[in-house]
Amino acid sequence: MEKVVLKTEDGLDIVGDYYDLSIEKRGVLLLHMMPKDRKSWWDLAIKLEDEGFKVLAIDLRGHGESIGGPEGYKNFSDEEHQKSILDIQAGIDFLKFLGIDLENIVLGGASIGANLALQYASMHSKIKKVFCLSPGLNYRGIKPLEFITNFNSSHNILIASSLDDVYGNGLSNANDCQIIFENIPKDTNKKLIIYEAAGHGTDMFFANKENEPDLIQEIIKWIKT
Repeated sequence: MEKVVLKTEDGLDIVGDYYDLSIEKRGVLLLHMMPKDRKSWWDLAIKLEDEGFKVLAIDLRGHGESIGGPEGYKNFSDEEHQKSILDIQAGIDFLKFLGIDLENIVLGGASIGANLALQYASMHSKIKKVFCLSPGLNYRGIKPLEFITNFNSSHNILIASSLDDVYGNGLSNANDCQIIFENIPKDTNKKLIIYEAAGHGTDMFFANKENEPDLIQEIIKWIKT
C-alpha cells in the first residue's frame, strides 16, 4: 500500500491509500462515511487487491490527512460537503492516469460517501458499477432521488443497510435504502441487502451477522460478476 496526495480542481490536497499488486487495468475508488476516514476501508481494500483490482481509498476534504482534516468537516456547510464531488474527480483522474478506463472503475461509498458515489456515477454514464453502504435520502443536501433516475440497464447498483441503523427521529436507514432502491429505474441491474443488526456503513463489515451474507464477500462477488 502506498500513500498518495492528489490535487483537486479547486486546489486542495487530498490524501489517499493506493493498493496495487495487480497488472490488470481494473480499479475501485472508495469513499468513506463521516466521521471515519480512508482507513475504514482497509479490510475490503486488501481483499479487492488480492482479487486483482487497483484500489484507491481517499480521505474526503475535512477528514483524515486531507486538507482541513481530521475534524474540519464538523464546521462544513452543506455546500462544502457537496464539493467533495471534486475529491472523487481527483481520485478518478489518478486511476485514469494509471491507464484504467472509466468503464473499468467501480465506485464504492459509505453513508455520505455512498450518496456522493451515486451522484458522481449519475453524472458520468461510463461508470457502470456502484456499491453503496447505508446511503440516505438526504445527507448534507446530497439527495439521491434527484439523480438516480439517470441510471439505466447498463448500470449495476448494490445497496446494503441494516434494520438497527436508526436515526434520531426513529426512522431507519433501511427505509431510506428501500426508497432509493425502488426509485432506481427498473431496467437497472440492482440488488438490495438488508441486515438485521449490522450497524451503519463500513461498520457492517464487522458485525456478527449469523446466517446472513458476509458483506465483503457479497461486494467482491458482485463486482466480479
